[in-house]
Amino acid sequence: MDKKDNNGTSLLENIKKHKYRIALVSGVIMIALAVAILVITTKTTSNDDSINSAKATSAEVEANANNSEDKEANKAIPSNAVEVKNTDMAVTSNSVESTLSLASPIDGGKVIIPYMGDEGTIKKKNGAISMYGVYIEAKENTPVKACEKGTVEAITTTENGLTVTITHNDNTKTAYGNLSEVKVKANDEVQKGEEIGVTGTTSTFINSVNELSECPTSLYFETLQKNGDTFEKVNPTTLIESLN
Repeated sequence: MDKKDNNGTSLLENIKKHKYRIALVSGVIMIALAVAILVITTKTTSNDDSINSAKATSAEVEANANNSEDKEANKAIPSNAVEVKNTDMAVTSNSVESTLSLASPIDGGKVIIPYMGDEGTIKKKNGAISMYGVYIEAKENTPVKACEKGTVEAITTTENGLTVTITHNDNTKTAYGNLSEVKVKANDEVQKGEEIGVTGTTSTFINSVNELSECPTSLYFETLQKNGDTFEKVNPTTLIESLN
């Protein structure tokens, strides 16, 4: 049996009325919550945008400052500093040989038999021979000096007599022959102008050439430069101006 309240309204009718009110209140509350969430989200997004904008502005300021410092630093660098650096980077093994300044192996020497290479020969008593070095006039026991600092590669005896060969770098060698005495040994490090021996009469080639027989204590001298994988004998007078 449906009970009624003091106003004569049944219990079921009251429940229905309260149900509608509860639904209405719940709807209002949901709308209020949605509005509140929208407001909070908007503020958060706005704050994030402001922070990002501030960071971007700060980054731009820092970048501009760095660019300004770089420009000032570049102004302080001499214009030739970069050229020097580029020149250093351009140095190769071939350029090393051009920096060598070879000195004469003896003082006041005069070339009596010139370099011929493949273009000519020297007459011998029993024929002719090409000359790939030079013979320099010298008195007996004349000191022979290293033309440049380097390492003694070998001490040998050839038809040009007792000979010292010195390696100066990857591109240049010199050889000193017709020595009567050697004052260095293989693998010795020598300095430019250091005495390595003295002239003598050990060359068997001397007696076969009339010009040399007149000057038996002359110095035989070679200069060699690298061409590909091998060393080739070149005219010493093109590397040492004092030789004539």
